Amino acid sequence: MLRVENLNVNFNTFDGQARVIDGVSLHVQEKETVGLVGETGCGKSVVMKVILRILPIPPGEVAGGKVTFEGKDILHSSEDELRTIRGRSISMIPQNLTSLNPTLTVGEQLTDTLVTRANPDLSLVQYYRSRSDKELCRELREKAVQILRDVALPSPERVMKSYPFELSGGMKQRIMIAMALSGNPSLVLADEPGTALDVTTQNVILELLKTKTREKGLSVIYVTHNLAVAAENTQRTYVMYAGQIVEVAGSNSMFSDPKHPYSIGLIESIPKLTGSDPQGIPGRIPSYYQPPSGCRFWPRCEHALPICKKEKPDSVKIDGHIVNCHLFD
Repeated sequence: MLRVENLNVNFNTFDGQARVIDGVSLHVQEKETVGLVGETGCGKSVVMKVILRILPIPPGEVAGGKVTFEGKDILHSSEDELRTIRGRSISMIPQNLTSLNPTLTVGEQLTDTLVTRANPDLSLVQYYRSRSDKELCRELREKAVQILRDVALPSPERVMKSYPFELSGGMKQRIMIAMALSGNPSLVLADEPGTALDVTTQNVILELLKTKTREKGLSVIYVTHNLAVAAENTQRTYVMYAGQIVEVAGSNSMFSDPKHPYSIGLIESIPKLTGSDPQGIPGRIPSYYQPPSGCRFWPRCEHALPICKKEKPDSVKIDGHIVNCHLFD
């Protein structure tokens, strides 16, 4: 369904060129749930924005690579073609709860979404004419209320009249899930869903998202720095470090038997109920303006070899894992 091949993304700033995404490749099949995990700042959300072609250009720049969705070349599609894909075939659940417009009610935003997704080529004049059609507006409001009921929002009629600032974080996250699923997409990009919520509300939101996507038979990419989220909700997991994919494997195998030193370090960083201190990973993500040559993880890797500093590792298959590491050459 979706294939990203050797993607490279730079950001041109006053401080120089930041080489943020370095040769990322991933794919998603129909009805498959995939995790993309890594530390905050490793470039996960940038990849999602490139898939939807919503990356700000400039300062962003796609320096190379290919993104295809159901055989269509996303990076070279026209804006008219993208309007038929965004929201209808591919939807995104943003991680920022402020993504809702604070000046419009939930009802206005949800009905606007329904109108534009049903008619992606609607002109501004046609849009205002549709908003003056009382019968159409009544149908849209009924549909919007039902969509809010589907995501288990209490008192959906009241929520329709509310502004985002009048709602809790959990309610706003449900509304964004409702908006993402309202266009009946085949692929959902879930960018840190529930990350700004407390753990109990986050669990409810993730269970809701998992149930709805399973009912509709959707493919999902879960972007998260929370390894438990990926372990519980995905079939395959990509581990990303400093703009590079370092390991790919089935989620069960990834979290029970990781291979790459970075994957091992991530899992060892999780606090244990036994009371033993988490090991963690020394150091921090390198600067994207002057990233390390070769493998970007070598400055933090206790197993680094001389070749790690010189050459970017190739992909190696071992025990069902695809690992980008010289230790397995």
